[in-house]
Amino acid sequence: ERDKMPLWWVTGVHDELLLSSLSEHGISGFEGNPEGWQDFVSKIEAALPKKKAKLNNVLIVDDNSFNILAASTILEKFKCHIDKAFNGQECLNIMMDNALMGKYYDLVLMDIQMPVMDGPQASLMIAERIRHGELKYTPVIALTAKKSTKEDLEYYKECGIKAVIEKPLNKEELIEIIRIHVLDS
Repeated sequence: ERDKMPLWWVTGVHDELLLSSLSEHGISGFEGNPEGWQDFVSKIEAALPKKKAKLNNVLIVDDNSFNILAASTILEKFKCHIDKAFNGQECLNIMMDNALMGKYYDLVLMDIQMPVMDGPQASLMIAERIRHGELKYTPVIALTAKKSTKEDLEYYKECGIKAVIEKPLNKEELIEIIRIHVLDS
């Protein structure tokens, strides 16, 4: 599907204005004046979606501890490591700090409405860091307490959110979405 296929722009010209506008046109990443072939290939590989045989590391982002507990309880089935954050900024800090140590997340469950930084804004920033090779591809699944309109869903997709689940969480729905977006089974 087109929305799952990353598109890259390679150019010998380094024009910040041009390069920064590419994401608005569906370009997943860019390379201006590549330093070397291997560096270019590793940036592309980092941005490609990869399904996993097992769910290892999950980051749950929600400003409500009860919602984090509910999601954690459902994820117990996968015997994965779970980290938590209480807003989008904390999520980004945790992801970047862990990436420096070589730890990446297989999935981020992200609340839509939070203080400091909301879910869509954090998802945009995650996608940007993936494009720049700072993070590996990580699907973001949004959690929301309100019914999403068609416009909401389009906006979330533009922000890099792969799916939206309404709260209270439905165990079967969450597991199915994880199978679709993360696991290769």
